[in-house]
Amino acid sequence: MSKPYSYKCSECGGTFESGWTEEEALAEFRQTFGREKRDDDAEVCDECYKAIMGRHEGEDHKDNAAAFDELVKDRERLGKNGGESK
Repeated sequence: MSKPYSYKCSECGGTFESGWTEEEALAEFRQTFGREKRDDDAEVCDECYKAIMGRHEGEDHKDNAAAFDELVKDRERLGKNGGESK
């Protein structure tokens, strides 16, 4: 099993240490969103995740991964790429 890893938040651009292994993070993603993580899915810190999910309160994320899909679309629309302009 791999060790916890560092990542850059796709929303705020901060660098964070994951408290989970990559395998654990992928398993949590599958459980929450009901599908495998795609390469273009955003990786976000806890604070940004809470803000994103708060905008979708009450939705069943297993039926639709709208919160993460919306973040990817927002990033493209706003020209965000890891906190930097394209």
